[in-house]
Amino acid sequence: MEEEKPSIFTIGFIIAIVFSIIALIFLSLGIYILVRKPLYPSQTSGTIKTAKCVNNNCLIVIEFTPEGSNDKLTSNELQISGNYNTGDSIKINYNSENPTTFGVNLISPQVFGWSFIGISLLVLAIVWGIYYFTHRKS
Repeated sequence: MEEEKPSIFTIGFIIAIVFSIIALIFLSLGIYILVRKPLYPSQTSGTIKTAKCVNNNCLIVIEFTPEGSNDKLTSNELQISGNYNTGDSIKINYNSENPTTFGVNLISPQVFGWSFIGISLLVLAIVWGIYYFTHRKS
């Protein structure tokens, strides 16, 4: 009696393909985040002019000088989590074309881009490693 060859389209192979597609989507997203122009490309340091904090939530007013400018900009009152005091320094990311458009304590988009790429490569290695070691001939 002749043994049937197992089909390549086993459940394990189909699962590996599905997870590979998901990983490739994450990889594409990571690359897109890395190559696109950030919303706030310029960075400077600002000083907290007033701070009213209650239970780790603060209403603060920030003053900062955009790079290449002699004029200081003062923000409206902003709500931010954390405990801050008047005179503390804070990281400001702003749009160099319009410095009044800014963000406070932002995480760099590159951190997210490299994280998506790392996760996708890890998923690919794990899925295909499991598939390889469970389907190799002894």
